[in-house]
Amino acid sequence: MSHAQAEQRLSPELFSYLQAHHPIVVITVGADGGPATDMVSWVLAVDDHTVRLVVGSQRPAVTNIRANGMAALQILGRDLAYEIKGTARIIKERCESFRFPQMMIELRVDSVRENMYPANFVTGDVPVGWPESTDAHHGAWNAAIAEEMRRERSATCSLG
Repeated sequence: MSHAQAEQRLSPELFSYLQAHHPIVVITVGADGGPATDMVSWVLAVDDHTVRLVVGSQRPAVTNIRANGMAALQILGRDLAYEIKGTARIIKERCESFRFPQMMIELRVDSVRENMYPANFVTGDVPVGWPESTDAHHGAWNAAIAEEMRRERSATCSLG
């Protein structure tokens, strides 16, 4: 994909990247018309037109998606810098695999654009960690959320 050209689907490289646990920025439009951002790491590309996210129910992204459905994702990883724009909606009000209130959002991809300055590149993934004492919990939660995102039925069961 060229720098200036926007595609309407995820590339195989981006699809593959969105199969693993990586932090991304979710950008939504608030009631004041301004941008709101949330960092999430539970993200899964279901196919080349669909990305699922699990977001805390108290996050601004949930309120804004309920209000207007507009969302974008900023992806930064080794040799990757992409903006994904689309229409988002809540497809699950509460994820069963997590004890804290988390909602599942599905983004229908409208455009995918490389957005790194030409001749520059990202040299590594954004590092994310947690206290060593919670490794077992985080590993189990990550696996459970990933499985729940994979098995969730598609757009036909929307709750939002």
